[in-house]
Amino acid sequence: MPRQTIQQLPPAVLNEINTVCKEATYFTVASDQYVHKLQQLSSELTSTQIQTTVWQFAATRAGAGQQKAFYTALIAYANRRQEEAAQMARTAVTSVGAAIEAAAKHAGYLNGTEHAVDMLAAATLNGNPTAAGTTCTHALIQGATAFSTCTHETLQETGFTGKHLDIFGASHAKISKHTELKTLTKTANVVTTIKGSTFTGNTGGKCQDSSESGITDVQLSLKLTKEASLSTAASKLKNHGTARDSCRQKPEQQQVEANEDKLERLICEAQQAVAKAKLDITGLDVAALQADEVMLEATNNLVMGNERVGDPTKREGKEAVAKKIAALAGDPTKFYATFVSELNKQKVTFKKAGKTTEEKSLEDIAKSDDFGIAVSYFEGQSMLAIADAATKTCKPQLTETEDSCSKKGQNECSSPCKWNPEAEGKKCKLDKEANKEVEGKKEDGKKEKTNTTGSNSFLITKAPLLLAYLIL
Repeated sequence: MPRQTIQQLPPAVLNEINTVCKEATYFTVASDQYVHKLQQLSSELTSTQIQTTVWQFAATRAGAGQQKAFYTALIAYANRRQEEAAQMARTAVTSVGAAIEAAAKHAGYLNGTEHAVDMLAAATLNGNPTAAGTTCTHALIQGATAFSTCTHETLQETGFTGKHLDIFGASHAKISKHTELKTLTKTANVVTTIKGSTFTGNTGGKCQDSSESGITDVQLSLKLTKEASLSTAASKLKNHGTARDSCRQKPEQQQVEANEDKLERLICEAQQAVAKAKLDITGLDVAALQADEVMLEATNNLVMGNERVGDPTKREGKEAVAKKIAALAGDPTKFYATFVSELNKQKVTFKKAGKTTEEKSLEDIAKSDDFGIAVSYFEGQSMLAIADAATKTCKPQLTETEDSCSKKGQNECSSPCKWNPEAEGKKCKLDKEANKEVEGKKEDGKKEKTNTTGSNSFLITKAPLLLAYLIL
């Protein structure tokens, strides 16, 4: 009995294997995308985190006053948003982790099925059969093969385009049922062909030949056939309930969830969790700040001064603080450019290791390891500027008078007293210029008794600045 090659799979079956291959490639790539998303959720700086550091730069470089306090209020707003994003990111990590497991399992099952059929298609009958008594045995060999019919490494190679290249943007997905995949090798027939006669019946698991001529030759072969076609339709990932964009519901604990339903649900849940965790500063506007309770509270504490309201989140108080936010933000159509996009592009230098650094944008510095050094440098410069301004505007208070100077001897007569050797009698006298200062102080004292508003308003305007430093 000569060696025969097993009949190859018909074209229709090979085409379906290619479909399985595409699906396997899709979920293999999807698993990789999930891994990268986990890395992003756990390590990458969000746009809000970057913006917070840029606003810290801006606050340290702003002059004393309401502009500096406004930047500090923006930082308080961003910090609160980051806390919310961190909670959502933890949920997203859990959802993406579950999706990775399900997608990887499905890809493994698809690849395994495809590979198994590949090996069967290349199988052969090994040499001649062996006869032992009433039994005739023909060995089947299957050589180990690579994924000969599924060599795709990217989604583009398999024909996917557009939104289907990103598992987080897909609206539908082709998820084969495992029961459907069995149809690839649903029947494997050992075929016996006789020459010189025909089979006339079958019984007892045997084919019978009742002709007089008998069997002159027997040829064995294996024929793989497929009785049903695989579905190529993609199922929707969302809108399974009454709520918009709702995912498939997880069944009750005692119910078994089909593999394809579970994978579909986990893909949808991962999409939604990642979307919520993506706290993007893009598009931030004045209206959003005016509606945010943290921003209202921070502005009331830092900026309002003696106009501070009781509750900045309700009625008249909210309206008053919202107006202050609008005034400090300026033209609402230019807010994003002024406080985000164009601000981030501003280039500065600072001192590091005693040397001036090269010019970099605030955003680049915010992303670098030099952020702390740069902030401390600008903060120090700002504090020096404030101290210098205070020195220029505030002179030491005079403690000497004409009477006190006249009692001093020559050795004790020092500024603001002045020794006058030509004078008769008491020669230590108060300097004329210093005397003008004394008279001026007396006049100021009279005004202070009748009007303390100036003094109080000075203290009020400085308080938000001090608080801004403490927050930074």
